[in-house]
Amino acid sequence: MTTPANTPQPCIPQTAAQALALYIHQTIRPDWHPTGLTTGIGHAARASTDPAAVAIASIQAASNPANRTPAVIQYPGPHWPAAAKPDRAAAPRTPCEEHDWEPAHTCRCCISDIKLGQRPADRLGKRHDPEPEPYAGRTKPGPGQPNTSTLRNDQGDPANSPENGTQDPGATPTVGATPKDTHDHP
Repeated sequence: MTTPANTPQPCIPQTAAQALALYIHQTIRPDWHPTGLTTGIGHAARASTDPAAVAIASIQAASNPANRTPAVIQYPGPHWPAAAKPDRAAAPRTPCEEHDWEPAHTCRCCISDIKLGQRPADRLGKRHDPEPEPYAGRTKPGPGQPNTSTLRNDQGDPANSPENGTQDPGATPTVGATPKDTHDHP
């Protein structure tokens, strides 16, 4: 998997984050799974440039029994050393051009469209206006031609057909057909 060029690189390598997570799991918080710890440490390592501060914050966050999950490691709080709070403002948030509530480099809407094949991968975080397919699967009526309906009744017959109880008013009645009585009788 490749990472986009504008994604900040972690200040702690993945193997070191895994080792720290295993240490915290075995000595401080056996109720926190090492995978969750590794993820929390990894997020904190992307938000900070000081690997020692990330390690201290991870251990101090794990030492506080009020913290229920390792996700707290990545957020500012008392577990971070005073001089090394994670710098969330350093990475400017560039919104997606089409979905301004999502960051451009991780826009979930664009990623979904890419996976569905509705957007090219190079349009992640950028406006994408696909060419509409007018009259997909149908032909456009020509000038002076009526736009025919494709409505069907319950049996699948066209809406204006003898099977649906309607006939062309100019058609001759078939042999044995009973004309409809249009007069009101008491």
